Amino acid sequence: MKLDPYFIFNGAADKAILLYCSAFGWEHSEIKRYKDSPMPHEEHQKNWAVHC
Repeated sequence: MKLDPYFIFNGAADKAILLYCSAFGWEHSEIKRYKDSPMPHEEHQKNWAVHC
């Protein structure tokens, strides 16, 4: 069975992504940010990770 975890962090996702990848030996292909998505967001959220 394949597991695709999806976690939500308020502005600290970059650090969490790196921690989980390091701890579990995972790799991520890219980090998509709110500023690059059509999703509505506040100005202070533009560099937050929305998907990895």
